[in-house]
This record gives sequence, C-alpha cells and structure tokens, in this order.
Amino acid sequence: MGGDGKLLRLLCSKKTLLYPREQGLRWLIGSPLFLPSFNVVSSFRCLHYLHSDPCSPDFTHEADDIRTLLIRGFDIVGALLINNGDMEFNARKAAEASCKMRSYLSVNAEHHEIIGAAADLNSDSIEFFKYEMGNFKNVESFSTISYETDPEKLVWEKGCLIRCELAIKFPIYSPGNIASDIEDMFSSLIELTVADLKDPCAAFLVEGPCVTSNETSASIVLHGFDLDFNRSISENVWLTSNQMESDAKDLACSQFFSNNKSLSFSSLRENADVIWITMLSNRSRNVSKSVAPVAEYFPEPASCVFANFKLDVLCYSSKECPIASAISKLVVPGLIDQLLTMKNVISPSLSVRHPQVKLSLRFGSPT
Repeated sequence: MGGDGKLLRLLCSKKTLLYPREQGLRWLIGSPLFLPSFNVVSSFRCLHYLHSDPCSPDFTHEADDIRTLLIRGFDIVGALLINNGDMEFNARKAAEASCKMRSYLSVNAEHHEIIGAAADLNSDSIEFFKYEMGNFKNVESFSTISYETDPEKLVWEKGCLIRCELAIKFPIYSPGNIASDIEDMFSSLIELTVADLKDPCAAFLVEGPCVTSNETSASIVLHGFDLDFNRSISENVWLTSNQMESDAKDLACSQFFSNNKSLSFSSLRENADVIWITMLSNRSRNVSKSVAPVAEYFPEPASCVFANFKLDVLCYSSKECPIASAISKLVVPGLIDQLLTMKNVISPSLSVRHPQVKLSLRFGSPT
C-alpha cells in the first residue's frame, strides 16, 4: 500500500523498540499490503546469531522461528541495530540484514524499500534511514518521524483478524523397519496434503463474528476454484472495487462484521474482529472420472506411526480485502508453512520411534 515516502509513522513506543537495552538486532514489523508503506507496528528481537555475534544473524534458524511467530499479513519492513559505532553504518547493516531475511522468508516482492535504523547502547536516540532494496548506497532520511498516540486505532479501524484451525492425523504405514521408508512415506503425505489445500474441490467455510445478540453471523462457503493463488492481494482489491458485478468470492472482509456503528473503539481494541475459516472435505462433488479404493499389503514386519497435527494460523487483513484473496494469499500459505515446519521437526524422530507410538505437535497463535 502506498503512502508518503518521507513520513515514518511508528505505532509503538521508543521504549518498546529499545527494550531490553542490549547489543543486537530488532526486526521492524509492518504491513505493506494493508497499511501505508513506512508504518512500523511493532518489533521483536533477533533470537539466533552466528558464533554469538549480535550483529550476524543465523538467517536459517531465525527464518524458521519468524514463520511460526509472525502473524500472516505482517512482514519485516526493516531492522534496528543497537550497537556502538557510526549510526549510519549500523543502520545500513540493519537494512542489509532485513533485506536478506525477507529473501529467506519469500516476503511480498511488491515492496521495494526497506527501513534501516540504529541506536547507541548509551542513549535513547534512534536514527532512521530509507534504502532501496539491493542498493544500500542510496540512502535517504525521513523528513518526518511520528510516534502515534493512538496506534491501535489505525491498525484495527481498517483491519481485522482471520483465523483458521486445522486438525490432521497421519497414519504412516511402512514395510519393514527401515527408517528411510517411514520418512519417505511421511514426506509424501505432507506433499499430498499441501496439494489438497490448493485443490479445486477444497471447501472453506467462512464465518464472521456474532457481535450482538440481535445479529447472526454472516457465513459463506468458498471452493478451491474460487481462489487465485497467483494474483496479488493489491490486484484483487483493485479488480473487486472496479467491477460492476460481484459474487461470493468478491465479498470484502468488512461484510462479515457488524453494521452497528455505535460499537465503541475501546471494545474493538479489547476484542479485535475475527473471521473464522474452517476447511471442509468436499469430495462428494462430481469429478471427471471415477476412482476405486486401493489397498496395499505390507508383509510382516511392518511399522505404523500416527502423527497428529493441530495447525493454527492467524492473519491480519484490511477489511476491504476480498475474503477469497485473503484465504489464497494468507491462510493457505500459512497452513503450508506450518506443515513444512512440522515435517522438518518430526522427520528426524521417526527413525527412533517405536511402532504404534503417537507423535503430536501443535501450533498456537499468539492471541
């Protein structure tokens, strides 16, 4: 989303950015998809470093944690380096680190500028700079830096939360006790599940919150063929706002919320609007060809391991965003990321588990 390129708006306090006061990187969090480009909503510390060097992130392990912790719809928009030395040099190092982290996370490529910031260990001042992606010699200062007094209003007046929980149970059967066989079958099951999430026959029940006792929750069902996994959110918002006719997939998130204008902002701040997404199995639809069940015989000895997953994806979206676009670009990619993370965590343990043992792993959204 566009905005004044000279204005940096901070929706968190300086104390939040600098706490705890210790050497290291802070990732700056914003939402270029839904908020003006140079809006910093929050920050969090880099957790993984190479050789205990607070200026050298371990990008691989850090990216794994960020995929788990960061709410979908929010992205890394820059970094702050707290360190002694030249402020502009440290800010450039922070910008380079955030750009590299974004590449590890495959972050929204529509955003072409990054924030680099630096703070001294012994003072409260923070200097902010703007850089072009991949061209860190071209540095600009912000003409105005604003710390908002009512930041929640900007975030929640125009935005909402979307949440999807999905429980999956994988029975993993493998002939013999060869660990690689079990790991290969588990990997294949994950790949099939990822494909199912994008299947045209997949069905998603969308339910809005029931805000008052006199209102009923708005709900629709969308199918995989209603979703577009290639078109960007900004393109979908523009197309939806400019077309003469619309159908269910073009409904904006705002249409799932209360029309009661008397609701106070304080109540919205304490209980943010949440749209619930439930994935349904809809295999009774007509398919192009009939199929028969397939059975495979595993001679003794055979191994069986049950893997129980509880996926929980939380997303931030603007209320004007089409719900189908939010599902295809936020919810489904979030589910896929969690599946792949679980695959990486569980696969090494399959070789040492006794047959019939149950493996359970759950994601919890930070709410």
